[in-house]
Amino acid sequence: MDRGFGIISILRSIKKFWSANTKQRIIFGSSEICLYLLLSRKRDVWVFTGLGRLLIGGNVRSRIVRWTIKRLYRGQLIIVLNEQDRAEVFGFTNCEPRVINGEGYKFSCGYNQKLRLKPRNEIRFVYVGRLLRSKGVHQLLSDFSKYSHENWTLTLIGDNDFNNSDSVSQVDIDDLVKKSKGSVILTGYRSDVASILSEQDFYVTMSLREGLPFSVLDAINAGLYLILSPVPGHLSFEGLPGVQFAKDGLKSVFDEVSRKSDRMLNFDREKRLEICKNKFGQDRIVQQIAEMIFGQND
Repeated sequence: MDRGFGIISILRSIKKFWSANTKQRIIFGSSEICLYLLLSRKRDVWVFTGLGRLLIGGNVRSRIVRWTIKRLYRGQLIIVLNEQDRAEVFGFTNCEPRVINGEGYKFSCGYNQKLRLKPRNEIRFVYVGRLLRSKGVHQLLSDFSKYSHENWTLTLIGDNDFNNSDSVSQVDIDDLVKKSKGSVILTGYRSDVASILSEQDFYVTMSLREGLPFSVLDAINAGLYLILSPVPGHLSFEGLPGVQFAKDGLKSVFDEVSRKSDRMLNFDREKRLEICKNKFGQDRIVQQIAEMIFGQND
């Protein structure tokens, strides 16, 4: 259920949620679960799509949220997206969550195979997401400024999430973009992400934690080579063609790109796409959730 922004939108969403209190409701998202927590019934299903700052970190806020969830938990079926989140949620609910491989992505195979394999004079990197320290954006920017080459560009698609405490400073980002003389491009929030991805070569993220990121699935759908931090949500893609983990930062990966980018970009995209459809695709995830819900008692 999309809450939107502002108090009015939240109140409308709560009203809509309450009006369906005789039905079995599936709540997607940690923030959404917290929003509807007091009104949620035992028959409902909670899908934690990523724990994030709200539940991770050990600060006062996360401890209060965890304690509240534990106190108000009524035996709802809980679903998470990876094994680390399963262990975390079990720790503060004493309930054994079920694990699925994602929220269900509708793949469209939007990339152009011939275009992707055509050599380019320019190597294009892209990051999609909020410009947060927990997303590793500060490390990505630092490493790119140190180790990038003259013909490389890095496009950042996203904003700094209203300058919350985890945001990378907008001043620092603007300064780096200015100093890069065009090699770092900040688009802000965009609704045409797919079209931008279709023009890129490498998707890169150094995020410190993930559930199962849609931005990575977007990059797979666009046929990009993935450079990922080795965190649980990203490790779901381990072993797939065109995927590499930056275990010791980006220097060695960037060195490899500078030496053999054409070879790296020549991988079996069709095979990877088929694997991901069967594992993370919308139909498969809906089937998994239905199997988990079936037979649950009110």
